[in-house]
Amino acid sequence: MIRLLDRGAFGRTTLAAAACLSAIPLGLAATGAQAALVTWELKGTITDSQIAPAPDAPSIPVGAPFRLLVTYDTAVPYTTRNSTSDPVTGQSRSGTRYQYFGQPGLKFALYAGGCNPCTPANIPARNGIFVRDDFADPSRNPPPDVQYDGYTFYLDPDPADDDTAWQVIFRDQSSSFTPNIVNVAPGANPLPIEPDPRLTQMAESVFNISNNGNGDFLRGRIESVGIPTYGTAYILTARDCSYPDFNDRAVFDDCFSSGGVGGLFNRYSNEGGGPGQGDFSILDTAEFPIWAPAPPAPLRSLGTVFGSVTFGGPSALPVVKASSYPIDVARNNGNVQGYQLYRYKGAVKTSMPLVADLTYQIRDNRVRPSNLGNLLDPGLHPGVAIISATLAIIDGNVISAADMANAGFGHRTCGSEGDRDRDGNLLVTRADGSPWPAGAIMGTATYNTAPLETGAQARIVNVVRCANAGEQANADGTVASGASVELQPNQAFFVVTTLQTPARGNWQQAANTATPPTSNGYSDAGSTLRVTIDPQAPPEAVQQFLATVAPECDDCEFEPDFSVDVKPGSSDNPVSRTNAGAIPVAIFSGDNASVYDIDIATLRLGKLLPRTTSNGKPQCSFQDVDVDGVTDLVCQFRNDPTNWTAGQTEVVLTGKLKNGGSILASDSIRLVP
Repeated sequence: MIRLLDRGAFGRTTLAAAACLSAIPLGLAATGAQAALVTWELKGTITDSQIAPAPDAPSIPVGAPFRLLVTYDTAVPYTTRNSTSDPVTGQSRSGTRYQYFGQPGLKFALYAGGCNPCTPANIPARNGIFVRDDFADPSRNPPPDVQYDGYTFYLDPDPADDDTAWQVIFRDQSSSFTPNIVNVAPGANPLPIEPDPRLTQMAESVFNISNNGNGDFLRGRIESVGIPTYGTAYILTARDCSYPDFNDRAVFDDCFSSGGVGGLFNRYSNEGGGPGQGDFSILDTAEFPIWAPAPPAPLRSLGTVFGSVTFGGPSALPVVKASSYPIDVARNNGNVQGYQLYRYKGAVKTSMPLVADLTYQIRDNRVRPSNLGNLLDPGLHPGVAIISATLAIIDGNVISAADMANAGFGHRTCGSEGDRDRDGNLLVTRADGSPWPAGAIMGTATYNTAPLETGAQARIVNVVRCANAGEQANADGTVASGASVELQPNQAFFVVTTLQTPARGNWQQAANTATPPTSNGYSDAGSTLRVTIDPQAPPEAVQQFLATVAPECDDCEFEPDFSVDVKPGSSDNPVSRTNAGAIPVAIFSGDNASVYDIDIATLRLGKLLPRTTSNGKPQCSFQDVDVDGVTDLVCQFRNDPTNWTAGQTEVVLTGKLKNGGSILASDSIRLVP
């Protein structure tokens, strides 16, 4: 049968996170051998379905709508196969099939029925892409006298694995469309960034999933094609230097020098993500062989997950998490980026009351402190673990989803639309390679931690609009007055979040120092950036924004992952069945939701309401209960004996978010007289 694990995958596959979970790297646009990931969003209707019943099998009936994300890498090399000769005249024919065998970036994600999503294993040796441009070969595309255009994305079955095949096929006679749908120019990349909307009119416009072992299958008719309105990416890098970095962070890095003090290093890099993909999570040994075997458990102070992006804040705004991990190299950086398209549907101009709610922790485990006076001492120098965070608002009326998918990583500050590298190449481009227009970046919130800063911290950074010509501006290009971004009626806008979280580890001692070799410990960091509502904004502005702003994607539902602790500090949470006093309850922010998003007046502990102050407001306060640098909410609930039943061992907290989303969390209790 076609087997789904945890309702999440055909065959032996992995479960992607729920809808609208995603991730992207801060950094550079993909060039040369770097990954250039593109995602097509295909929608349609299930036409055939035969899946044997099983506890973990999804229900995907005929007639059900589906959404299929197909991600591929345009930077992968390809081979070509020319058309065969005309079978009647014997004359050679133009036409080529471009063949991408072993596509490491090819991914499928199906949203349909119980699939949310279903994803096959990415096995490069089994997958590939064909691009047909006037291609004719009767042995592969009968009849013999026809030339074809189209695309095929496939994952071949393997009896030794799950024996399941995935296919997406667009194919028709080249002469059926004017101009041709596929027309590869000399020297151009055969794989386009944007799909031609006429693909759905081809004679074949289908996707298939089938199991050769038992005949189970699923088929769908593709009725629309496009680019997702949200996306993610990541870049992980590590540098293994034979000498320390003698300079401070403002000077060129010795680790990259070709001579002089430094010069001997190995650089390890991994990057990926893509428009519309699910959350990114990488373990220390998964991508970097230098981390196998991994350091002992005591060194894993912040875990081994480097990044994730979810769209789980109010109105499905982004939440980005990143962490670094100390290894026996000079430096290690985890960079994560996510974006999503939203639309303001109000009838009048409004201000955007958004902030970057940043919480972070930097741990300093050095054997001895940095020696700021002697740069030849290989201690950890300024810039030990500088966390950089950026929240940018992009004008969606001038920048398309395809432009965002092609824009690469980072460079999202005011005035950076025309930024170029030292070779003169644009760092941010549209899908056609042209620069972003000036003013496309509407506003930003930026933050960098201080050198040598350590410990758990929390910061609220307001989103400020970019300064116009002639206005007094801050160093980051935002207007000096601190004014918010303003949205016009029917304004489309992207929210882009980026985090860079570095670590520094042990390195070898320099040969020219008398300091004996010693392990100098490490520093590392972890951070979470939530895009949320300004807690100081007027209530009427908040309400107008939440009521009139929504994501453009159609699968951004989420369940906020709050947790609660009844009677914080108590191990068994005793609750009196007769005392009418107060019951304190701590509510902890989750990965995809913040306590600032809660409509406190709607909270209920079972049937109990929060106690109120003399002015009628709920008796709740924002505190850091578990001292992790993340703000929590503590509310006092008025006890009522009628709320409890004999033998009860659990109580449920319910409520609403400010955008109307539901809250559901529970904790154990012990009833006492």
